[in-house]
Amino acid sequence: PLTPQDEDVSMDQQLPWTPHDIPYSESFENSLMTAVLEQSTPSDAPPPTATPPPLTRPELPLPLSDPRRTHPLTAFPQIKLTHPTGWATGGAGPSPETQIAFATALVSRRRVRNEDGLRRALEEDRAAQVMGLWNRSKERQHAVEQNARVRRELETLVAQREMEVRLEQRIR
Repeated sequence: PLTPQDEDVSMDQQLPWTPHDIPYSESFENSLMTAVLEQSTPSDAPPPTATPPPLTRPELPLPLSDPRRTHPLTAFPQIKLTHPTGWATGGAGPSPETQIAFATALVSRRRVRNEDGLRRALEEDRAAQVMGLWNRSKERQHAVEQNARVRRELETLVAQREMEVRLEQRIR
């Protein structure tokens, strides 16, 4: 870095982030929706690397086809992550502190008393998360289809209006 400001920017790009910090990407969201709903066969990906790839925030969300994605997501093996417990957008995933806070809240909320109870609570929570993702993807698919219908209708109306304007100009 040439100036302290340059250094701050690059440090900010390296700091941990959450999916909420990543700019919206329609193409990424649509590809994620498609992967969730189609349940396609996982593509051959290189084996997971011992050292996770370096990523910066401006690169995210990382396309699902990016070769740095090598860790299959358990519920949706066709979706690969960049890290074993990473975010779907790319990146290392929640910090250990966040994971501990989640586990503590889960144990408290579900009144877990033993290892089997914890395993069951985790499986139920994971199933609820998977169903939630599937439902949101279904809603997104419906919205994408509705937007396409509206876009086609709008194009038809614009073309019709242009024809009416040309016809009106000829009549004058």
